[in-house]
Amino acid sequence: MCYNSEMSFAFASIGLVSIVYLYTYKKSATTTGIQYILMFYAAMELLQGFQYFFVNQCSNVVNIFLTEIAYLLVLVQPLMWNMFYYFNSDNCDKKIFLVAIVSFVVWMIVDVGSRLLYNKTGENKPKVNNPLASDKVCTKKQKTHLYWEWTSADFGGLNATFLSYFMIWFIPALFSNRFRMTSVLMIAFAILSAVIAGLSGEFFTFASLWCYISIPILLCVSFNFIYSQK
Repeated sequence: MCYNSEMSFAFASIGLVSIVYLYTYKKSATTTGIQYILMFYAAMELLQGFQYFFVNQCSNVVNIFLTEIAYLLVLVQPLMWNMFYYFNSDNCDKKIFLVAIVSFVVWMIVDVGSRLLYNKTGENKPKVNNPLASDKVCTKKQKTHLYWEWTSADFGGLNATFLSYFMIWFIPALFSNRFRMTSVLMIAFAILSAVIAGLSGEFFTFASLWCYISIPILLCVSFNFIYSQK
């Protein structure tokens, strides 16, 4: 499958229409903050739409800037979800998500530290076995979907990894009463994204592919949440 800016802009438009729908027909649901998550992913879709105009231009300042914006969005994604869960949970489940929030703040500090210390520790994260690592910040594309690469220092096994990223994002909600099914849906779509990326022969596109199909994913998750409210 060949992806392009038009498809990204189309998904962004669906996200924006969904936000308008919420404010028009389901305004009570906006007290949960679900609209902000829709806004987040609509922004991600718009970002990827614009990135297609500068893809593979690694010396282009716009490409570099947009790639860093993508990094910030990817960075805060699990924090955003765990905060959403926290503010929409009972006191018992809040404790679960508070631990998740604190854990991910630590993850963020370590990951940002690895970015800031690039070329300053003597060891940088190698490209081998680190598909998002590179010697330059750049948005690229090969056969199918665009993907991001960022510079990072190697902390010798102490780097913030994508495995821990997804664990802190998905696992806490599995232990909650209200958001267990939401987490199951998210995990299922994450696996689907990984399978699609793997079948395309470009598993390194997994992170950006997840963000690319985030609007249909989020529509399933958010409307399941909205219409399951008592």
